[in-house]
Amino acid sequence: MKTLYYLMGLLLLFPLMSNAQHLKVSGQLKHRFEHRHGFKTLRPVDDHMDVAANFFVQRSRLNLFYGNQLKHISVGVSVQDVRTWGATKQLSVGDANNLGIHEAWTEINFNEHLFMKLGRQELVYDNSRILGNMDWTEQGRSHDLALFKYENLFKLHAGLAYNVGEESLYKTPFEVSGNYKEMQFLWFNKQWEHLNWSILLLNNGIEYVEEEEEGLSHHTPSELETIYSQLLGTYIEYHKNHLSINTSAYYQGGTNCENQNLRAYNILCEVRYKIDNGLSLLAGTELLSGTDMDATDNVCRAFNPLYGSNHHFNGYMDYFYVENHENSVGLADHYIGISHHYHHWDTSVETHLFNAMGNIVTEDGQYHPQLGTEIDISTAYHLSDEVAIKAGYSVMAATESMEVLKGGDAEKFNNWAWVMVKIHPTFFETHLEQEKKLKAKHH
Repeated sequence: MKTLYYLMGLLLLFPLMSNAQHLKVSGQLKHRFEHRHGFKTLRPVDDHMDVAANFFVQRSRLNLFYGNQLKHISVGVSVQDVRTWGATKQLSVGDANNLGIHEAWTEINFNEHLFMKLGRQELVYDNSRILGNMDWTEQGRSHDLALFKYENLFKLHAGLAYNVGEESLYKTPFEVSGNYKEMQFLWFNKQWEHLNWSILLLNNGIEYVEEEEEGLSHHTPSELETIYSQLLGTYIEYHKNHLSINTSAYYQGGTNCENQNLRAYNILCEVRYKIDNGLSLLAGTELLSGTDMDATDNVCRAFNPLYGSNHHFNGYMDYFYVENHENSVGLADHYIGISHHYHHWDTSVETHLFNAMGNIVTEDGQYHPQLGTEIDISTAYHLSDEVAIKAGYSVMAATESMEVLKGGDAEKFNNWAWVMVKIHPTFFETHLEQEKKLKAKHH
């Protein structure tokens, strides 16, 4: 709660800071109801356990941004409260770990082209397949790292991260679930009038102990090692008139989290065409390589999309690569869709046909690669620039092969529904005319 008190104190100082170059205080309130009955995995076989889940979740963010070009500094802080309605008692003395820091960074601009950004921050690159902020989830995704940026005729970003669990006098095991021990990446981007081209090189380090049985903490520091995997790929976006094409290709090598040799790939091609009356047509294919269930060569061919916004890919029901399906048989996702924009309304319908890339084999024999078909329907009403009401409904028609991978009962009707209200208010913002005058005077 101390963090919240500090921010309230800053709010009281805003009238005294009206001469700042750029000061903005904004918020985000996101309320979502979900009905889950076959979301992310198939419904249970046991009818006594097969009861739908219904709940409300909420994110409340307070964002503070301050920038002063003359003093070569920018600062960003984002504090958020994430909760499920009813999880805290009405007469509770305090909430249990609901409040946290989503972002807290400082950026130094050495000149108009060279920047250094330090601290907790979001990473959003290209189509967010490899590095994204995962904004659909209430908590979102952010990283603790140093980011160096050069932006002129082209953009070149270099990120460096090294994680530990706590301060210590000697090396201790790193056991923060879902985090890497080390990460370095290099991103190059060049844009033309109709073309956007990027190259990404990423080195990912995970702490590992051979023959781990009881967790890293039961091993001495000398037994701990960091194993690395590398990702290299490109993203290309072409848009002209009513046509846009997005393509990407990535290769992963090195060593995976189970200390296996890694040889994996990801290829995506998506075409969207806008029709004059507000309609848009969509067609695409994404291939994520996988490992055969009967493989014997100790090579992992399962692609891992690492730290992207995975909910935006492979259907909205999150059956694949949303904290699941890693080191598995991979995925071939063929999809088509249609969307319509009319005044304040946006509506879309998408159909995904899912197949496994690797062999699905059990002691009963080999199964067909088709996993299932998903249909996603969503709509949004934008009441203003700051207020939107959204809703969606999805169904999954699964096959016996999906049942082998996920468990549950493929013959049951799997569905998911949601309604969300998103509010993005701007509480305070200084006029940028003051910044322009000071910058002109400085030069």
